[in-house]
Amino acid sequence: MLLFCAAALAGELKLDDPTQRLSAADAAALTEAVQPLPFSVHAVVDDSAETEAKLAAEAKALREAEGGLVVAVDPAHRHTAVELDATVGVERANFATVRAAGDASFRKGEWGAGLVAIVEATAARRGVRAPSAAAHREPDLVDVVAFFAFVGAVLCFGGALGVVHFAPPGTASAPPTAAPPPTAAPPATRVGARGAGRSAAAARTRGALRGAAPPVPFLSFSAKR
Repeated sequence: MLLFCAAALAGELKLDDPTQRLSAADAAALTEAVQPLPFSVHAVVDDSAETEAKLAAEAKALREAEGGLVVAVDPAHRHTAVELDATVGVERANFATVRAAGDASFRKGEWGAGLVAIVEATAARRGVRAPSAAAHREPDLVDVVAFFAFVGAVLCFGGALGVVHFAPPGTASAPPTAAPPPTAAPPATRVGARGAGRSAAAARTRGALRGAAPPVPFLSFSAKR
């Protein structure tokens, strides 16, 4: 039996291909698909299973012993078995989708491509995108809308800055005018007691003069002798 192992920091691949159904390019593509995964993958390509139940039992035994993802293919009898444990992180509702991911390639006799398709489907169901899928992904509608929204936000912000910077001087609001300081009252004049008496006497004199009778004209008399 030919055992091919490839270890990487993020994932480990164990490949059993005793009949050498896979080419070197198939093994390299499978290794590349497994490397970013945080769990191990064991792929078995063997023509001796004869029945689907026997192949499924072998895949289950490997999964219980090693964990991770186990994919077993019998090209001669056209059987496939896929086993996943909890470390893979795929919900049970997605198991059928993962198992059927390689059927189109297996029908055409492309065993390496079918194994890669199952690995990529497993990665996609747990939120990890395989390298080949990421390299050929086309931008979707969400990416386009997000891009134009970002461009629009940048243009609006730049326009607002231009309006503020190039506004004419007359449009700027004048600073508020400060209120004038309160005017201090004139200091009171201090008058002494003696001055106050003089003022009162003068006032009485002016009043007496206004009320007095007009002066009598002077008459001169001459006596005849």
